[in-house]
Amino acid sequence: MVMVLDSARLAAFAAVARSGGFSKAANQLGKTQSSVSQAVLQLEREVGQKLFSRDGHTPRLTDAGRALLVRATRIFDEMAQAEVEL
Repeated sequence: MVMVLDSARLAAFAAVARSGGFSKAANQLGKTQSSVSQAVLQLEREVGQKLFSRDGHTPRLTDAGRALLVRATRIFDEMAQAEVEL
């Protein structure tokens, strides 16, 4: 099975990880907290892993989440570089 990551879901995930919360990420992205939460849940289903531990007030990255954030950062850096080059 080939997994295709959705860039909008990946961006929502990265925003939550970097901002430290779903509401903060939603504000940064100009979206509702609910839509950001749903995007992350859908991404978690796609990858078959929990990306955040939600047992406290602030979501914390799981091991899978940390690994994906490294890749997501590279992906978005490559996309930005492609825009510059083209």
